[in-house]
Amino acid sequence: MKKTYKLLALLSLLNVGVSMAQNLEKPFTHTPLNGAVDVELKPTFKWKKVVAATSYQLKLYKSDSTLVLDSLLQDTTFKSPILEENSHYSWILRAQNDVDVSEYTAISTFTTRALVAPSTPTAISPIGTITKGVFSYQTFSFSAVTIASKYHIQVATDSLFEKKIINDSSLTSNNYYSFNIQDNTNYFWRIAASNSYGKSEFSETNSFIIPGQITIPEPRPDSVSFYYPKYGSSNIEVNPTISWSKVKNASYYIFELSDSIANIILIDTISSLESMKILSNLKFNHIYKVIVTAYDQNNIKGGLTHLWFTTEEALAPIPPVLVTSNGTVFGTNTNPVLIWQPVSGATSYCIQVSKDSSFTQLITNACNVTATSYTVKSDSLVSARMEETSDKTYFWRISASNASAQGVWSKASTYSLSVLTANEESSLSNTISLFPNPVVDILTISGEIEFVNVKNASGSVVVEGNTNTIDMTNVSAGLYFVEFKTKTGFKQIVKVVKVQ
Repeated sequence: MKKTYKLLALLSLLNVGVSMAQNLEKPFTHTPLNGAVDVELKPTFKWKKVVAATSYQLKLYKSDSTLVLDSLLQDTTFKSPILEENSHYSWILRAQNDVDVSEYTAISTFTTRALVAPSTPTAISPIGTITKGVFSYQTFSFSAVTIASKYHIQVATDSLFEKKIINDSSLTSNNYYSFNIQDNTNYFWRIAASNSYGKSEFSETNSFIIPGQITIPEPRPDSVSFYYPKYGSSNIEVNPTISWSKVKNASYYIFELSDSIANIILIDTISSLESMKILSNLKFNHIYKVIVTAYDQNNIKGGLTHLWFTTEEALAPIPPVLVTSNGTVFGTNTNPVLIWQPVSGATSYCIQVSKDSSFTQLITNACNVTATSYTVKSDSLVSARMEETSDKTYFWRISASNASAQGVWSKASTYSLSVLTANEESSLSNTISLFPNPVVDILTISGEIEFVNVKNASGSVVVEGNTNTIDMTNVSAGLYFVEFKTKTGFKQIVKVVKVQ
């Protein structure tokens, strides 16, 4: 506890002087996981990239707060030099750039693996003559060994262990349950411990016998084995199907999903007829933990199995397709409506309107647009119009964004602002009109029309022609954009609502 307080105090001192108004977020650490054990001696540190960060400062401490490593890194992974075996370490991380620095992350701890085999455990029970109990299984108990990751149990009907009835080296706890023990039979058993470095000798042999007859009910359900994903998998889709093996005597499974800091997201009961759970809308590039526990028909808890996995990183959306025709002319008293097709997976859009094709003279630069159309307000265009004596061409482009990143810009398109005199435009507006709006069947456009088309919100043309009447009878109800050009060369786009 004193060591923990010492590290927390050190972290507080390191964070002193960091601006309270810093813009850089703290990095999100991936591996080694907090509390991990049996970590390799040259671990790989991984963390999530921070937007606008150009480097990261990683500090590694021993359990006595001795600084082992202080590195400034450009990448989001770092292979550590060799560390001491069977030792406790703590690490913190922060992001920085030329003008800013984030706070350090919370302290994460891990323990490196031991380079020696574990000591021999002690077989505790059963031993001697065992009283007949009410349970259907026999519990074998033995001492736990600190650096052991697995145990190996052998049970035989002879002291030389030539007639083994149990030979299981996959135990992860210091208890074992068997349903194969019969009455009036002498049994011999022993236990060994192992880790990634080696295995201990077997313990001294215990022997036991259970007199009388035991009624053996159905055994408890065993632990499941995960089919997908595998333990520690990365780049898993955000709508995965978690599947596992069916377990004998299981009546149902309890499925639990939590995040990397143990916040429970979902708990569900799954029938024994199924062995899968479909998840949806997980977060990109996040660590998740799944626990599946089997229960029998009497609600007796059986085996429990867990796994960790990391979801895939989100890709930036593709550039949108622009719908408003290249070269469209908007009237002086019109706020241009710029339209584009929606992009799958996009949550918002950015739009830029500029006087030049290199987009250095912006008159509009807006982001977080959730619709697929944008009206360039008149106050953005007043000064631009006052400077022109002839129709002026403007350039515009769109990019799509999601929770991960902003995509690249679309190919630029153009539109023009008419510089008709007030009398000319007033005369034009008096001669061109669309009615009725909303429309049920026939939409009429006054004036001399060269062409007209009607587009939906996705930019697809649903009706087109070159007359003053448009039949909207078979068009579904909704919002549409009517684009027309007069024989005098005037172009305009007007929103029209179709009703049933």
